[in-house]
Amino acid sequence: MPNGVGRTGAHRIDSRQRAARNERDERFVGFKYMIGHNTQILYRLSEFPDIKIVYVLRENKLAQSVSLLKALQSKRWAHTQKDDYVEKNQAGPLNVSHRLHEYATYDELFPLWLETQPHEHMTVEYRQILESGFEEKICAFLGCNFDPSMKSTLVKQRSNEILDRFEKPGRIPRYFNLTELERWLGQEIG
Repeated sequence: MPNGVGRTGAHRIDSRQRAARNERDERFVGFKYMIGHNTQILYRLSEFPDIKIVYVLRENKLAQSVSLLKALQSKRWAHTQKDDYVEKNQAGPLNVSHRLHEYATYDELFPLWLETQPHEHMTVEYRQILESGFEEKICAFLGCNFDPSMKSTLVKQRSNEILDRFEKPGRIPRYFNLTELERWLGQEIG
C-alpha cells in the first residue's frame, strides 16, 4: 500500500488493478470519490490514463451542503431501504454557508485539475442523473452495454423541499434572500 493511502483508497485502486488483470470481462469498475477523500487517489489516477471519469456536480449547493451536514449529524450515509426515520438538520445559516462555499470552491478547482489529466471525462449535473435516458448516456460514454436492470440501490429519503430538512428553518430563507441565493430554497427535484 503506498504511503499515505488509507485502506479504502488503496482498496479502490487495487480493485482497478485486479479488474485489469482479470481474464473475465470486468473492464468496468467504479467508485465514488469525493473531494476530502484521500488525495493519493488523485495522484494514482494518472497511472491509469484509460480510466474514464464521470464528474458529478450539484448546482444547488444548499441542498448539497444540507445532505452532508445531515449525514455528519445522523451518521447515516446511504439508504438502500425506505426509512421513516427523519431527524431534522440542526445547522444554522453560517454553518450551511461555510459548507456550500467549500463545495463551490471544489467545483471551481476540480475541473481545472481534470483538464490536466489524460482521462476522458464527462460532467453531469446531479439532477441529470434522474432524467429519462441517463443510464443509456452513461453507458455510451463508458463504452458498456446498457442493461435495463441497472439501477442504483439507494433510496431517496428526504423531502424535495429544502427547508423541510431543517429543525429551525426560520433564519435560512432570510440569509439566502440577503445573499441572492434564494433560487436554492425551493424544490431541487420537481
